Amino acid sequence: MRFMSGHAHVPGLAPSVLDTPVCPVNSALLGALIGATVDRCYPCQTVFMHELLDDSASTARLVELACITIDRVFGGLPASALYDHEPGPASLEFRRLARAGLYDGAAVYRECALMTRIERREAAYTALDSLVSTINAA
Repeated sequence: MRFMSGHAHVPGLAPSVLDTPVCPVNSALLGALIGATVDRCYPCQTVFMHELLDDSASTARLVELACITIDRVFGGLPASALYDHEPGPASLEFRRLARAGLYDGAAVYRECALMTRIERREAAYTALDSLVSTINAA
């Protein structure tokens, strides 16, 4: 649990879910960001997102978790989460990472490392919105 401005947010997902064997990620930061978003604490969400964007592996993990969640809820990733020409709310950057990781889980991490901070932000916000809306619906 990470403390911020005199309060803390319960991690949105268990550390065992946040970790990945592909590469080291900051599971404490991911948990805090997801928890702050579930709690609708915009000040904490902003600070944690700012930290996340400097960590391409943790950003890639957030996208991967969102893709896993979307896949489980919808029985697959919809075209609007993958292909640039399909209408839908997913950012182009999220779609780029989702496509990269579709058949090779490690590819999402390699592709995210090539992205600029701004591109990672766009992918991360789509991932966070998708993941948290599913958590809140459960």
